[in-house]
Amino acid sequence: QRLFQHPFFALFDGPDRSQSTGERESSILPTQVLYLINSPFVAQQANGFAERITRTTSDEPTAIALAYQVAYGRPPQPEETEAMHSYFIRLLAENGATAVGVPRRKAWSNLAKVIFPSSEFLFVD
Repeated sequence: QRLFQHPFFALFDGPDRSQSTGERESSILPTQVLYLINSPFVAQQANGFAERITRTTSDEPTAIALAYQVAYGRPPQPEETEAMHSYFIRLLAENGATAVGVPRRKAWSNLAKVIFPSSEFLFVD
């Protein structure tokens, strides 16, 4: 395992596995966000997140509040709720769907892909 570094660790400043590392470097690069948007692992996690949200509630403002609580540990601001709800409605309209069933889960999966690469999700203050 020491000979082969997973590409994820190369993107996110993983330490050199052949040396002791007292302090890790930190960087923010566009390739990191692209990975988070396009990664099969992240897509799988987004689907799981969507499943959890859609299974818990069918009311979108409540679902948005739950998503923010789960992802960020805080309730959404009113403007965030409005923006997420507008985006959700647009996703449903683009797929010619109503807010029930699989299209709703797919829309929430897409919303999760917006939440996951955000700075607030990735970094602890």
